[in-house]
Amino acid sequence: ARARTEERVGSLEAAVERLAEAQRRTEERVGSLEAAVDRLIEAQKRTDVAIERLTEAQKRTDATVQVLVEAQNRIEATVHELAEAQRRTEESLRLSGLRVEALFSRSGPDAEAAFRDGLREIVSEAGYKVEVHRGQDPEGYINYDPGRSYELDVLVRNGTVIAVEIKSSVDSHDVVRFVRTVSLFERQTGRRVNKRVMIAASRRQEARQRAKELGVALGIDPDALQE
Repeated sequence: ARARTEERVGSLEAAVERLAEAQRRTEERVGSLEAAVDRLIEAQKRTDVAIERLTEAQKRTDATVQVLVEAQNRIEATVHELAEAQRRTEESLRLSGLRVEALFSRSGPDAEAAFRDGLREIVSEAGYKVEVHRGQDPEGYINYDPGRSYELDVLVRNGTVIAVEIKSSVDSHDVVRFVRTVSLFERQTGRRVNKRVMIAASRRQEARQRAKELGVALGIDPDALQE
């Protein structure tokens, strides 16, 4: 009986040891689970922070999109205004063309002066500032005649400078003289001329060719005055 009792006690002790080992392993697993839970909680916190940042970024993006939409609306309105202004300018130039033709239909010694005055009025209505520059040519650069004075019509609009000469008829010598006049004007005033225009009712073929070579717009149509 004692031997059996001792055997049972030994079995119980072994069972207790197994239970203790199982308890240790369970505690280890519980510890691992707690660590995993802590990591999940930390990860969730980082996720929440990231979501909050994304939400804030989305708000900023929405605000930026709204600003862009408003800017686009303003641009479209500006384009519409520019298109309307261009339409009015084209209509003004069309009417100006009719007036130019009427001016050129006049004859007599005062026709050229009348045409010059009329065209100045027309381009003023189109938004140009009309300047009449009077200068001296001490070296005879224009006509090889030192000491002579010269006169040049200058139109200014939106920072663009257009030199204009108005004559009843133009030949190749007139074109060269005009180009030299503009060059002297630029040298003496320090201003850059963006476009050179000669307007005349009569234009000889050699004048057309010379004007093309020297970059001079030659014609009767005020459209040539557009920047």
